[in-house]
Amino acid sequence: MMETDELEQLERLEKVLEALPGKLEKNAYDYEAYTEWIRLLHQIGDISSIRVAMERMHTVLAIPEELWVQWIEAEWTDAGQADNAGFKNTDNVKHMAHVYDLATAEYLSIDMWQRYIDYTKHLESDAEFRATGEAAFGSARFYLDTVLKAYAATRWHYTESQQIWRQLKDAYEQAIALAGEDAAELVEHLQQKFLERLSQAHAGLDETFASYSEFITQHKNDNYETELVQANQIVGATREQCAKRDKFETELAATDGAWPVFAAYTDSMQRDKSVDAAEVVTVYERAARQFYYSASVWDEYIAYVLDGPRDEAQALVVATRARTNCPWSGKVWGHVISITYAVSGKQDAVAVYYQAVAAHVLDHSMAEFSLTAMALIDIARLDFQLAGGDKTARIGELVATCTSCIDAAYALVVETADPMLRLERCIAHITSVLANDVEAARGLWTRVCRARRTSAEAWAQAAEFEATHGAVANARSLFRQAAQRKLDNPARLFDAWIVFEHSVGNLTTIRSAEHVVITQTNLIQRRAEREAAQIPEPEPELESVAEQAPSRAQKRRRGKHRREEHGDEEVQAMDVVPEQTGAGETVPSENVQPKEDEKEVQAKRAKDKQVDESGDNKTKTTVFVSNLPFAVSQTEIAEFLGSPVQVKSVTMLTNQQGAFRGQARVEMASPIAFMGALAKNGTKLQKRAILVQEFAKPADRPHRPHHPPPGGESVRVVGFAKATTDDYIAGLARPAGDIVDVHRTAQGDKIFLTMQSVTAALKAVELLDGYMTDGKKLKASVAHSRPVMQGKSDVPTTSLVPRKAARRPAKKLAAPAIPAAQREAEDAAMDDPAAGATTTATGAAGAAGKSNDDFRRMFLK
Repeated sequence: MMETDELEQLERLEKVLEALPGKLEKNAYDYEAYTEWIRLLHQIGDISSIRVAMERMHTVLAIPEELWVQWIEAEWTDAGQADNAGFKNTDNVKHMAHVYDLATAEYLSIDMWQRYIDYTKHLESDAEFRATGEAAFGSARFYLDTVLKAYAATRWHYTESQQIWRQLKDAYEQAIALAGEDAAELVEHLQQKFLERLSQAHAGLDETFASYSEFITQHKNDNYETELVQANQIVGATREQCAKRDKFETELAATDGAWPVFAAYTDSMQRDKSVDAAEVVTVYERAARQFYYSASVWDEYIAYVLDGPRDEAQALVVATRARTNCPWSGKVWGHVISITYAVSGKQDAVAVYYQAVAAHVLDHSMAEFSLTAMALIDIARLDFQLAGGDKTARIGELVATCTSCIDAAYALVVETADPMLRLERCIAHITSVLANDVEAARGLWTRVCRARRTSAEAWAQAAEFEATHGAVANARSLFRQAAQRKLDNPARLFDAWIVFEHSVGNLTTIRSAEHVVITQTNLIQRRAEREAAQIPEPEPELESVAEQAPSRAQKRRRGKHRREEHGDEEVQAMDVVPEQTGAGETVPSENVQPKEDEKEVQAKRAKDKQVDESGDNKTKTTVFVSNLPFAVSQTEIAEFLGSPVQVKSVTMLTNQQGAFRGQARVEMASPIAFMGALAKNGTKLQKRAILVQEFAKPADRPHRPHHPPPGGESVRVVGFAKATTDDYIAGLARPAGDIVDVHRTAQGDKIFLTMQSVTAALKAVELLDGYMTDGKKLKASVAHSRPVMQGKSDVPTTSLVPRKAARRPAKKLAAPAIPAAQREAEDAAMDDPAAGATTTATGAAGAAGKSNDDFRRMFLK
């Protein structure tokens, strides 16, 4: 039964193994497929297939250290079979040396070098194995040579190189003991290694100095004092270097090897002219081993090798390793292309580009592909500029290269495009300047703006291109079109537009641009504030029972529904008109009982109001910061408002795409810090005036009921987007004349602008009607405001007109004339409050005594 299960399992494994190579043919950079393939091969123990799979993976991808270890252990197991046949076979030993060379070249690993040393030591431990090792390595001292190679690769590792050094010292002493009288040369070699070791900073400096003292005592005791004095001088200078290293090594240990600490470490070394470049490279190697997946780490490493040691051959090795670790990085591929061009020429560099294109490893990001394409264009441009003679044919080749790159780039997802448009700018410059084809470059920018409609950088670059080539009207048109869009970085476009107008515009165009910029900026800021605060729809304020009474139309609909269910008698009992008290207040009749859910709603609102009122006395510590630079960090915001100690938290506000929009919500640690932050309002940060104000929660922004002022004409505006603010609409209408009042309805779908005069209202309608904003077309019309009652009326808000009268078409209402005697009484009340109170009470009583017919005769003719 067991044998049957094993056979079935092997069959399943074989089916999977048969499919994996085909999968890798489609995608040679499928890391998961490689690791699964190798894992299954280890499971069935096929060492030959493991070798094939590992070699194939190593050509395109970096192999993690654990897979190297598994491969080496499998080779040891295979070599130990059949009476250690693998250790006695020269070809097998050469193969093992090749595997160790590949593994130690992948990353700087002390453990991997230790395994390599252990292997050669194992070969040296047996006479038959030793003979095979000498034949395979071509040296009788293959063990010492291996340790020397390991030491050369790891000697600058500050904390772990001492492990390899000890074995090097022991190997030399072993060779000296075996050499006998011919050991003088080996003694000199070891002494030079000691002095070299003492001159470089490492964690085991005291141990190395003690070992050197023993070495001098044993081999050069006659010159002990002279040798030790020289060594002491070397060690004294080295200790100073060790003190600098200890600081960073302690931070690395505390942060578990954080990259910022590695970056500070390398920066400090590069500023110190006494530091060997190999030591800086070793620190980068340590960082690359830990952050092998980070393209930025490899990018910085490659840049140092090119700028520091200036070794292009070494830089190509590092760039190739970076490509196998980060094949998705366009920057890394660009490094490989440019360095290959410098080392091997154009043909090999172009082959690298087409290797990346054929593998589709950069299809995930248009920005990453653009970085690789720019490296290819650089090669084509340099080849064109360095060529002599007639360049007519070469310019066509250069333009063709640019065209193929831009076509390939815009075949990818535009949302992943480079925000800085480096590829587009590069190609536009080459097309317009080197190829002298301005129309082709203009067509390129038109294509870019159509594809990237929300990119402020694209519109700004297109407009600046037109301005550079004298098409001022085209540039201004592009700025105006872009200003009406929801851009990812509006400030970039607005700044470019204002600079453009101040450079080539007149007073009219400058003022027009400034007006549009201010209007759009206010709209963006209001929209951002609403999103930041997440303002809900305003709730109506708590009203009295009388104010909550249903309208006549509602009563008719309710009455019809109730008659269908309960009959006319019950409806008549429920539709009793509320009675009047002597004080002019309205109370429900005994027959009208408030519904239970209305009581609960009223109680909840009253409770919420009490909570809000009690919350007003709470200490406020949160500020809203706006107009921030887009490159600012949370730490810089905290330092700007006081200090990181005074700031409790900083929340960076982003748009729907996740990009920072220049606003933040900052909670201060104390009321004093809160007041200090408010004092920063208007202060500049990175040349921008920062706005700091108290952060108002949604509950702090009650709905403001509209009380239109008397006189004037109102303009009703509809059809706008929800994000459009009142101030933005008012700004559009302001050229028509003075605006007395701006009001948005509670539903948010209408805005009323009360103008100073009828003429101003008509002009505002002309400006607003048909205006396009936020993709919506505004509709504006004059809405004549109704007369407003002067003074406070004693008439309750509930309609007291009988239902039958309400069905008639109502005529225009007129305010009742105030008799002269009543006006004199009111004037006297201003001087005598007591008399005024009496008059008011009398008026209220009189109003309370009037019937429905009296009110009907007063308001209806």
